[in-house]
Amino acid sequence: MIRRVLIPCCLLATLLSAPGDVTGQLHLDAPAIPEQPYEQTLNWLDEQISSRSSRMNGLSDADRVVLSSQQQYRRIARRLLIVGHEAGADGAIATMSAQMLINSAKTFDQLVEPLPDRVRVMLSQREIDPHEMQGLSQAVRALRQFNAFNDVQIDALTEANAESVDAYLKQMLAPLATLAVHLDHGSPQTTWVSLSTGTTNGYRQAKILPSHIAALQHRIDQTRMNTALWEHHAQILAMMQRATDSPHLQPHLQMFHRELNRLLDIEQTLNDADWLTPGARGDLKRQSATAAVLLKDPATRAEAHRIIDHLSRMLETLHAIDGVATHNIDVAPMRDVLLIAYRLSEQPQTAPTAEALLDYLERLCVTIDQQQQMRPDDLPLDIRKVFSVIQRQYAAEQKHLMITLPALTAAPHTVTQPRWSEPLARLERLHQQTVRLHSVPHWLDRMNRLNPHASRGLYQQLRLIAADLLNEPNNAGAAEALDQLELQLTLFEALPYESQIIPSHASVSKLTGGTLLDIQQQLFILRSQWAAAWSAGSDPSVYGQRLMQLRRLYVYIHNTHALVNKPKSLHKLNRWAAWEMSTDAIKPLIDDLPDRIEVACGLAATGQWEQLEAALDELDQEAAVARLTAHLAGRMCDPMKAQPPGMSGVLGQCLFTPDENAFASDQRLAIAQLSVLINAAHQSEQTGRVDAADRLRRAANELADRILRQLHVNPTGVDHV
Repeated sequence: MIRRVLIPCCLLATLLSAPGDVTGQLHLDAPAIPEQPYEQTLNWLDEQISSRSSRMNGLSDADRVVLSSQQQYRRIARRLLIVGHEAGADGAIATMSAQMLINSAKTFDQLVEPLPDRVRVMLSQREIDPHEMQGLSQAVRALRQFNAFNDVQIDALTEANAESVDAYLKQMLAPLATLAVHLDHGSPQTTWVSLSTGTTNGYRQAKILPSHIAALQHRIDQTRMNTALWEHHAQILAMMQRATDSPHLQPHLQMFHRELNRLLDIEQTLNDADWLTPGARGDLKRQSATAAVLLKDPATRAEAHRIIDHLSRMLETLHAIDGVATHNIDVAPMRDVLLIAYRLSEQPQTAPTAEALLDYLERLCVTIDQQQQMRPDDLPLDIRKVFSVIQRQYAAEQKHLMITLPALTAAPHTVTQPRWSEPLARLERLHQQTVRLHSVPHWLDRMNRLNPHASRGLYQQLRLIAADLLNEPNNAGAAEALDQLELQLTLFEALPYESQIIPSHASVSKLTGGTLLDIQQQLFILRSQWAAAWSAGSDPSVYGQRLMQLRRLYVYIHNTHALVNKPKSLHKLNRWAAWEMSTDAIKPLIDDLPDRIEVACGLAATGQWEQLEAALDELDQEAAVARLTAHLAGRMCDPMKAQPPGMSGVLGQCLFTPDENAFASDQRLAIAQLSVLINAAHQSEQTGRVDAADRLRRAANELADRILRQLHVNPTGVDHV
């Protein structure tokens, strides 16, 4: 039996020939890839479907319902595969979704096949358990609904973009959530992880209960609004009340709950903004009312989301401006810019200017708010004097910007030009200088821990650098010196995972060739040399570069150790909606890492810095897939432990869509394309096309490196997003 999708050749060809850009598509100067058996995959699906048709005769109604559902499940995969194939590189999400359904087809079969026997056993009992009867009845009804809906809508998917694929999967598979619940397999849960909390719980709303709807009703009643808008909100609330008993409608309930609360936030903010002109308030309220109307209709719901997102962005900026006002600063010019941005946002041709104005206001608000928190009280006297001078310069620059802002608003389309950007850039530079000076006591404390003898010398250097901030010819160099000191202190005080990588652990000793104690000694020496160079006013860059090399090496040791010693992490990663990759396919890109890490550790332990740099550069180029896999496994494995097993877990991957707060949502297409490449490389190798497999893996490493950069992950530090 074929258990993995055989990737369409045109999709692979497009992946390997598309122009390079930030979306993850690549341009490679390489021969054409070998033909892939796309038709063979379709034939296998067709055989799976037709074999069940031939078994229908003579079966009970319940057995026919089950066989029909298995056919429908495979037809959905078939449709996704076809549409993904036709879309080329842009169809990778559809293709990966098809792969997910094919890989889970046996799981689905195992869920539904016992259903007829369970019904027969229940009916044969003298006393029927009402709870069991209700559950099985609901399950059979859900399966019939699944079959009936798919008979009509199976070809509804015509585009392979993420939005279309998500909507199609939700529409086609929603009845299966009810089925899974009533067969005691648990409710599906989202696999998308929140950027802010790092957990699916932070991303997924709790199940919407009648108590949540009652609280929402109370909030609607307490918010001042006109009768027409109240009625629109009440109608949405009534839709929610009717759906609370349907598990498969929970994603829709959560969406309505979230969007109604956002609309109420907008309404309350507009009510409280007493500085708004009646005309502006009326325009914004009409936009909010329009969104409420559009939200009720599935055909216009996407436009409702767009309007709510836009109004929420405007009001976030409004709140930031109100925060600035609490510092006794006249924010009237900033509010005028906000209203101009709103008016410009209503026309597509001027919407980019509106976005640029909002970005400008947010930068200005952040700078002003953070500057208000800067106090010189704990600074040494010499540094405090410099701080006070720069603070006065900052205050003068801020006052000048606020005075000139009304004149700038006469030409909002020039917001990206120097007349707008240069005053804000000067303000930000002065703010950053005060931030650096404010950090001096913390820096001295850090240096004292690195090298106590060097801390006094560092203080003398800092006094000279701070004085140069007031000397115009030396100002830029002094600011850069402070930036470099902060950067290097952050980078070299403690290496990533230094406390977790313990030499006495057998697995660590094996991976590093027993050299970790020698590497730690090199660390101690380099840190002392680096601190001494800073305190003496000499160039510390050579020691900094070597410490950076060891930093990169520690990241590789940690990531490789995690992948090699926790093989189940790869399986857990496949529970995530953005990832569907054969473990056998990815292992060749990971298996040679331990030997290469051992060689690099030997070079570090003996201080062969040039050779170590070359070895690390080679790893960066050739181990990007392994680095990305380690990063994603480290980020996703703990949240994925909470996912229910079996069909509920599969449905969790299919029924929930990410928003802008979901980890890696912007890289979703590129990760799907990576899955296509790696699985194709494995297929090529399995059929003896070794050169093609090597070429596809090189392409995969290039794409993985691009994804890592998009996620702001680099080999020199702790993997943060």
